[in-house]
Amino acid sequence: MQYAIEQAAIGHKLVLRHLLELYTYDMSGYEALNVDEHGLYGYRYLDHYWTETGRFAFLLKADGHWAGFALIRSIGEEADGADIYSMAEFFIMKHYRHKGLGERLAVAMFDRFPGKWKVGQMEANVPAQAFWRSVIGSYTNGNYAEIRESGWDGPIQTFISGSRSERTGGGHPTPTPPSARTTETIPAKLKPWDEIRIVAPSKSMSRLLPEHVALAKQRLEQLGLRVTFGKHVMETDAFDSSTVETRIADLHDAFRDPNVKGILAVLGGENCNQLLRRLDYALIRENPKILCGYSDITALGNAIAAKAGLVTYSGPNFSSFAMPEGLSYTREGFVRCLMQEAPFEIRPAAVWSDDPWYRSDAPRTFIPNDGWTVIQPGEATGKIIGGNLCTLNLLQGTEFMPSLDGSVLFVEDDYIVSPETFDRDLQSLIHQPGFEGVKGIVIGRFQIGSRMTPDKLAAIVRSKPELAGIPVIADVDFGHTTPQLTFPIGGTAALAAPDGEEGAKLTIVDH
Repeated sequence: MQYAIEQAAIGHKLVLRHLLELYTYDMSGYEALNVDEHGLYGYRYLDHYWTETGRFAFLLKADGHWAGFALIRSIGEEADGADIYSMAEFFIMKHYRHKGLGERLAVAMFDRFPGKWKVGQMEANVPAQAFWRSVIGSYTNGNYAEIRESGWDGPIQTFISGSRSERTGGGHPTPTPPSARTTETIPAKLKPWDEIRIVAPSKSMSRLLPEHVALAKQRLEQLGLRVTFGKHVMETDAFDSSTVETRIADLHDAFRDPNVKGILAVLGGENCNQLLRRLDYALIRENPKILCGYSDITALGNAIAAKAGLVTYSGPNFSSFAMPEGLSYTREGFVRCLMQEAPFEIRPAAVWSDDPWYRSDAPRTFIPNDGWTVIQPGEATGKIIGGNLCTLNLLQGTEFMPSLDGSVLFVEDDYIVSPETFDRDLQSLIHQPGFEGVKGIVIGRFQIGSRMTPDKLAAIVRSKPELAGIPVIADVDFGHTTPQLTFPIGGTAALAAPDGEEGAKLTIVDH
């Protein structure tokens, strides 16, 4: 995508006025704003950007189309004469918000106006807070402060822009971490009548009972989706999987087919990482679409996020939709994350289960959910990385491991692990480059067979000096118990964990 930033001339005033109408409509979701007798919001300071000193208007174009604007104000001077700037208004058209243009425009403004900056957001505008914390944190390498001021209802980030050494607080320039300025592509959401392709990158669909295949297909069709299957999903070998060649063929066919809008894994398993070196990441990058699954699919989702820059999704597999009872929370999370645009807050499920629902002779047991556990308090906003921990760790030391810098980690594991093995798996992740930049950790619910207890988990976390000061919550509804939420790998999460056992808040901001 080609983009250009230009200072708005007087001849651009009508363009800016129209873009300001769209911007103000967006803001009406966070404050009470009314239109005038002509049906317009208006912007009282518009003319001031050509008549007053200290006001600067910039317009953004993407592929020749107007895509947004930034309005900058000089609001004073420091004692040493350095200018103080404010981001008065900032807007990116929705179509371009997940393509990195917002970060590029913001960084261009910071670089163009070196000095002290104050960037404020309304208290209610949680998505804006997450965006600016992420952008400013990346720009300054975390060297910024967040303050409150009388007369403004919300947080304000303050920092110094200019040379790299000035804004990071060091005397010598330092290289930008590999992921710090990388923006992932968020695929288009699923809509009614969209085709979703079922593929088997790990275990074969031959492991599912025919009635479970039929029920899962019916459940997805009830969401308005058209379900198709990869050519090789029923192939099987001695390991209940199929050859690398056929699994790769089905994945490439799904990404290549313009009619396919989403891809859903049949099952997890043990061998998804066999595919990583054979995937055509350029093909995936050029044909972005939803990919969802969990467990062994963690390897595939994180590798694609790292190599193709595409947001993928940890959520239910195709087989999950065959669950006879207790599907509503899982289904609702799938819809909110994959079929709707808005940020959403995750809430604990009312009940959970850890029984083999896929066995007709197994009784269902639903356990009342006591909610999430706050192991360490704090707040964090960052890029989501993770899924099944022992599968994620298979990527360590490879080109397929995403950077941990600036991330909020989502990790879970199944009944095969024990407290001891989870401890060493977590420690192994802590040893990875970039872990010092991890902002927070969200831990999924453990299966009963793991023998993990709240006290043992808290002891493991608190035994790690590297985790000091990082907010950590646990017993969140994802992993190998049911129900399970859907979250974006490469998207953005905002975590607020108060000092106490209850009251944690988790919001999926960009997905």
